[in-house]
Amino acid sequence: MKDKFTLEEIAGWCNTQNSEIEIPPLQRGLVWKPKQVELLWDSILRGFPIGSFMLSEGKEQTKSYSLLDGQQRYNAIAIAYNNKGQNNDESILWIDIKHKKTNDRKFWIKASTSAHPWGYDKEHKRLSAEKCREALKKFGEVGKFELSERDFYNKGIDLKLAWPCDSNTPIPLFLFLEADTTTENLFVQAIIDGIEKYKNDFTRLAQISDEIKRDEIKRNEIKQNIKALYGAFKRLKLYTISVNILSRDVLTSEHDGKSSDSDTTALETLFYRLNTGGTQITSDELSYSAIKAYWHDIEDLKIKEENRRVIDIRNTVALESKKKKKLAMLVFRLALINTTDKNEAFQGNIKIAKIRELSPENKKGNEKNSKYQEAVVEIYKKLRDIMRKIDSWLGVNDNIDSTDSTPKILRTSIARGSSDIFLLLMYFADKAEIIDPRIMRGLAFYLHWFAIDKKKCAKIVFEKCEKEVKETGNVQASTIDNALYSAMRQGFLHYPYTPTEVSQFISIKDDKNWRPWSDGNSQKPWWNFWDKFIYQKECILYAERKYLNSHFKRYNPARKDLWESHNRPWDYDHIVPQEWMYNKRNAPYLEYCKAWKDYNGNFAAISFTSNRAKSNSDNFEEYQNYPNLLFDPALIKKNHIDNNITRSQGAATKFAEIVYQRSCRIYDECSQLWSDLFKSPILKETLLKRKQIIESFNRNIKDSKTYFVYGDREFPLTTEIDWCREWISAGIVMKPYYVSICMPANASTI
Repeated sequence: MKDKFTLEEIAGWCNTQNSEIEIPPLQRGLVWKPKQVELLWDSILRGFPIGSFMLSEGKEQTKSYSLLDGQQRYNAIAIAYNNKGQNNDESILWIDIKHKKTNDRKFWIKASTSAHPWGYDKEHKRLSAEKCREALKKFGEVGKFELSERDFYNKGIDLKLAWPCDSNTPIPLFLFLEADTTTENLFVQAIIDGIEKYKNDFTRLAQISDEIKRDEIKRNEIKQNIKALYGAFKRLKLYTISVNILSRDVLTSEHDGKSSDSDTTALETLFYRLNTGGTQITSDELSYSAIKAYWHDIEDLKIKEENRRVIDIRNTVALESKKKKKLAMLVFRLALINTTDKNEAFQGNIKIAKIRELSPENKKGNEKNSKYQEAVVEIYKKLRDIMRKIDSWLGVNDNIDSTDSTPKILRTSIARGSSDIFLLLMYFADKAEIIDPRIMRGLAFYLHWFAIDKKKCAKIVFEKCEKEVKETGNVQASTIDNALYSAMRQGFLHYPYTPTEVSQFISIKDDKNWRPWSDGNSQKPWWNFWDKFIYQKECILYAERKYLNSHFKRYNPARKDLWESHNRPWDYDHIVPQEWMYNKRNAPYLEYCKAWKDYNGNFAAISFTSNRAKSNSDNFEEYQNYPNLLFDPALIKKNHIDNNITRSQGAATKFAEIVYQRSCRIYDECSQLWSDLFKSPILKETLLKRKQIIESFNRNIKDSKTYFVYGDREFPLTTEIDWCREWISAGIVMKPYYVSICMPANASTI
């Protein structure tokens, strides 16, 4: 194994048959931000060192190695060499041959992506909305096609028809990497020939080719600019990057075959030290690196091919590189549920020592390890079906013309931000043969949005449902309900409320000193639930799903890497701009209005460019065009609410009413997700006994009333669900005394 590789050799690691170095399937893809890729190539062309790669040693008999550290640099290199255009639809690297060098850049490498076909500005930031629109118009004029902004987000654009607009003479970088550098003249001619060769593939090259043919001055200028780059690309042929080998002995020598919570593996220590001072490695990345290192025999377990199969599924959480690592950890955690320690699976990420203990590398492994390894393989084989079943439950539809489906970004958000809930869904999808999709949908979204402790909620649901799933291959709504009520009693989950109840939470007053939390509202049982909901912007996305699905059909949230600096094609817009509430000295209703400005009822998700065009003005064109899809925020304009809102009692009060009503409409729409949950609970054992005791007390004590205890206050028991609360009391006022009984959920006698 040699210790240095040229850039061309590195780019071929993934494409060359029988290559000694393998790029694990779950590691492939664009990872770095375009800025990092552009600056890396500037460093390479200037001859700067960019650090070494770290490889982990495979089995001795195979003489193979896996890339352990340096994935992002590998991708940045490979992208440029594989940009011939015919098979690339995600990103292209260009070099602008006419740009002048600056303090931080000598070579102007420019990235364009499917999310940003117009590229980025000189500061590596996304272009303004106006420049994006200008770029689309320019692409269309040159390529002789029409493409509006909405068309772009629904249909996309072939990257070969576009180019970085904030550049002068951009040429695909691969032409320079392929060029003959034997002599300066051969180099220049190779680029000119390449422009001619690929002009039918790249619209921008067709433009440059035309300029070369019809304008001698321009032709000479282009040749001189290419000639100026000759020295850098000649040196590039000799540019090498060293590799360091992490041997099997190093990975295993510090272990005695046992693991404990306090174990820190050699691999873990290594990665923490490597990342000191740089971008810190995430727990998912560290764990996945351990899988690559300790499960090097992963190919023998037939996992590699299954991973490739999963990666091919468009629009799943498996696609984004960082989230592939999360998906891998969910698979390993699910295998723990199926074969070894269920409790450990719900503790979060598996410890590095545990990954090694269960791996084929552990020579002291036993039958338990073998079963675990078999379980991992089996899950990977079923992963495609598991993911599809979860999509079906969540209401995600791959049919781009389905406007009523759940936006894919919400599915991806659960996988990213609520991994324990997603693990629970994976368990049900793996083990339950028959299950009501509506129940799973309600469970997933209610926990995702309203859990106080997601991990504990997921574990409680799992423990309550496991036996039923094993015995029947199904789980009833009542079983899920009782699990959720248990989580509520323990303080891990907010109690649910009906849309009618939500609409009656607040009685708006026009007193300038009044706030939503006045009238003792902040002490009422529903306040924390309401406070969590009103700032939950994802509820807006679900409520607006028809708008999002019809405007941004091709947006793939799993490829957040492609949407760098623009990770969604819409903005959350303050309907009444927050700027209307600033610099309003002595405005009597200033604080009154501020209390409502960040409620989700004052937000809408609208297209990025529409929001930029609206800015802080009273431009409500987008809202007037789609009143039903956006829950009629144009009511603001219809009621003559303007930037004098903080000085007018009528406008301020009307603003509060509209925001509250619109928040309630959003909640009403979202609550349909869990409409099949939270029916009248079937009380069992101690809860039923407690209810019988309380009711017996009320029958025997005239005028006695029942309450539930919240904080240090009592509130009337009004719904059947209230019987599931932690403390229930019943009593009567007998002046000067109040006689009552108070019972916790785990009590069955007084």
